[in-house]
Amino acid sequence: MSEPPARRLPRLLLAALRDEGLDVDALARAAGLASLEGFLAPDAADRFFALALASVGDPAFGLRLGASLRPELFDVIGFAAMSRRTYGEALALLARYKRMVTGDRLELARTPTEARLRFRAAPLAPPALAIKIEAELAFLVTFGRRLGAAPALAPRRVSFEHEAPPHAAACEAFFRCPLAFAAGRNELVLAPADLDLPLVSGNAELAPFFEDRADGLLAEADASAPLEARVRAALAGALRGDLPPLEDVAQKLALSPRTLQRRLHAEGTSYQRLVDEVREGLARRHVREGRLGATEIAFLLGFTNPNSFYRAFRRWTGTTPEAFRARGERAATPRLGRAGAAPA
Repeated sequence: MSEPPARRLPRLLLAALRDEGLDVDALARAAGLASLEGFLAPDAADRFFALALASVGDPAFGLRLGASLRPELFDVIGFAAMSRRTYGEALALLARYKRMVTGDRLELARTPTEARLRFRAAPLAPPALAIKIEAELAFLVTFGRRLGAAPALAPRRVSFEHEAPPHAAACEAFFRCPLAFAAGRNELVLAPADLDLPLVSGNAELAPFFEDRADGLLAEADASAPLEARVRAALAGALRGDLPPLEDVAQKLALSPRTLQRRLHAEGTSYQRLVDEVREGLARRHVREGRLGATEIAFLLGFTNPNSFYRAFRRWTGTTPEAFRARGERAATPRLGRAGAAPA
C-alpha cells in the first residue's frame, strides 16, 4: 500500500461550506490549522473535513453538494477529468487521483454486463461519513449527467454503507433507481454503455497538459507528507494478522530503522505509539461496522489472543467492543454557526 500524500482541500467543498453560512477560517482554527492553503498533512485534512461536515447540521448536505457542479471551482484533477474523451475515461482518471484530494479510494470495474464504481471512504465519524459518501456518489452521477450531456442518466442501483437517512426519499428522487442502505458497500452500478458517453468538455489537446500537472502535484504531495502519516499508512496496510516490525516498515519507506526512529522522535512521536494509534483507529472502525467479531478483529490487528485485544480496547474506549457497538460512536464536534440555507 502506498503512503497517503498530503492533500489539498477541494475548493468546491470550501465554497459550499461558506454557502452554508459557516466560518471556514474558524473551522480551520478549531481543527488546529494555521491555513487552508496548499498541501495539508492527511490527519490535519481529516480533522478539518470531519469538523466541517459535522458542523453543517443538515444530513442532506452531502446530497445537495454532490448534485451541484461548479467547474469554475474544480482543481487541476477536475479539469483533467473534464478534458477526457468519455465519461468512463473521466471516472478512471478520478479513481487514479482520488487519494490526492481526500485520501479515499475510488475503484472502477467494467464487465460485459455492468460497470461498478465503488467508493471506499477513509474512516470518519458519523454523521460526517454519511454526508461524505452521499456527496461523492451524487457528484459522480451529476458529472455524467451534465458533462456527458445525459440528463436522464440513472444508475441501475446504488448501495450505501450507512443506514437510511431521513432524506432517503430525496436520495431516491435524485438517483432515479433502487437504493440499498446498510448494504456494506458504497457503490454505483451503471450500464456498460454509460461509460462510453462522450463528454461535451472533452479536449484531446488539453488533456495531456492537465494530466501532467496532476502527476506533478501528486509527486509534490507525496514528497511533502510528514513521516508520521507515511508510517501510519504503511502500518494500516500491513496489519493483516501480523504486527509488522519496525525494520519492515523502515525498509518499505527506504529508511534505516535508526533513522526512522530518530525522525519520528523529532516529530514528537514514536513507532510504538503509532502502532497503538493505528490499531485503535482500525479497531473502532471494525467494531462500529459490525462485520467482524472481536476474535477476528484481534487476529487482524496482530494481537496474540482475544483477551489482549479486549484489554487494549477497554484502555482505548473505556468499554468493551460489544458495549461500544451497541451504543454507537457519537461525534463530539462543536457547532460554529450556520445561516439557514434552503435545500437546493
